[in-house]
Amino acid sequence: MSALAAVVVLVVLVTVLVVRFAPPRHEPSGQAPPGDGGGWRRTMVDDFTGSTLDTSTWGSYDGRPAGKPISYWRSENVSVTGGTLRLTAERVSARAWRTGGVSSATSGGQTYGKWSVRMRVDPGDGIGYAVLLYPLGGGWPPEVDIAEDSGGPRQGFRSTFHYSPQNRTLGRRNEDVDMTRWHTVSVVLEPGKLTYLVDDVPWYVQETEEVPDVPMWLGVQQTANVRTGDPDQLERSYVDEETPERSVLEVDWVARYTRLDEVPRSAR
Repeated sequence: MSALAAVVVLVVLVTVLVVRFAPPRHEPSGQAPPGDGGGWRRTMVDDFTGSTLDTSTWGSYDGRPAGKPISYWRSENVSVTGGTLRLTAERVSARAWRTGGVSSATSGGQTYGKWSVRMRVDPGDGIGYAVLLYPLGGGWPPEVDIAEDSGGPRQGFRSTFHYSPQNRTLGRRNEDVDMTRWHTVSVVLEPGKLTYLVDDVPWYVQETEEVPDVPMWLGVQQTANVRTGDPDQLERSYVDEETPERSVLEVDWVARYTRLDEVPRSAR
């Protein structure tokens, strides 16, 4: 084989490998949202390929979160750029932080089914986040926290189901996932059972008759947490001098599904 022919073959092989293993176009996380399949029909998806938040699907938070005296939600801390939704927590002063949050209540809710969020988050002491389901009709409970963390190195998260006005909960912590890297967190709601998944692999199944039977919307949000003086408060769960000035939560895509053998019970 001539030197020229060898070079041509090498270029072709490199091109094939790059095409084969390169992330899907417009997918910063390297994975596209699944469509219909595996017994599921997709009922909603946002891949955040535009330059602004799709207000037909999402509303951004404004105001102070309950019980968070130094944290303020601001719509300007929500952006869509580079193929991702970005929520940015930023220090304003020693006693004030601006953070971001979004709700899919604008586009309605769904009773039962599967919700998936492809995401990653920067480390940050005291910068909490939650990916949650909340009832479309308002009121509390129920609340399904698909993934939440109060701050720190992001090595793990907690999933919690709040099901009574006395704040009775069912939950578990996952210590086996690095949330500074891209992962898909999901929950499946069906009568009598909640199933939590990471990268489409179940890691926690909770059987309970309290599973919500009302339309639920999805929220993704950040908060800045203050030291409370409670001796049980976790280390790195409150902002301090070690907390970065900015901490970003990124979402590549969000998708919602219903079982193929079910008619979706949704509401607007």
